[in-house]
Amino acid sequence: MKQAVLAVSFGTSFADTREKTIGAVEQHLAAESGLPVFSAYTSAMVRRALAKQNVVVPSPEEALEQLCHDGYGEIFVLPTHLLYGGEHQKLLAVVDAFRPRFSRIAAAEPLLADEEDIRTVAEGVCRRFPKEDGQSVLLMGHGADSEADRVYQRFTDCCRSLGRKDIWVGTVMGHPQLQEILPELQKSGDRTVLLAPLMLAAGAHAQKDMAGDHPESWKSRLAAAGFSVSCRIEGLGQLPEVRRLYGQHLKNAMERK
Repeated sequence: MKQAVLAVSFGTSFADTREKTIGAVEQHLAAESGLPVFSAYTSAMVRRALAKQNVVVPSPEEALEQLCHDGYGEIFVLPTHLLYGGEHQKLLAVVDAFRPRFSRIAAAEPLLADEEDIRTVAEGVCRRFPKEDGQSVLLMGHGADSEADRVYQRFTDCCRSLGRKDIWVGTVMGHPQLQEILPELQKSGDRTVLLAPLMLAAGAHAQKDMAGDHPESWKSRLAAAGFSVSCRIEGLGQLPEVRRLYGQHLKNAMERK
């Protein structure tokens, strides 16, 4: 029976980070599983932007329809989502809708599914950003309008347990936001802040909302508050620990009965 992996991401229209993150994860999945890996993006906005660049990436529904048409019987869906948020729940609904069309279809867990996953990624982040005197590291997550937002606080707590009181996590659209973290940064005594995304790819949020030059960006707001700010435009997909964790999640889904 023909088997395939469908890697489902929110997506990004920024080619450089797409290759280094989503592309790198998909290459790792193909090497680990020995199966063909197909791509799908959940964001219609990203898909439209890519279409204008003559890059066609299907939606999950379109990708599953094509896999069914091409005679694949077993599909393993690997979401690159970080949380059990809205995007993940919508994907699971799509998977359920297509279940009768395949002999087997199984969906893997999101990246930060449990405490062990959180610790694995936190350890990778701590290694990527070594502690420096006088500097705080502020990670920008996307945020979710749900209980899933608690993962960001759990991630911060995990960093604390690893001895990193200098690492903070905020969100663009969830909790906590920058205005909630800023007083704590000011009380820390650190006068330098390193900004980096806690997202798979360093796309629009990282390059505009975090590191942009407009007055509402995190970089500009921190600078206005008196901090010296630097930015690392690197998505989590560039970390080998993250790629391996996605590979383990895929393996778990493939082995699940």
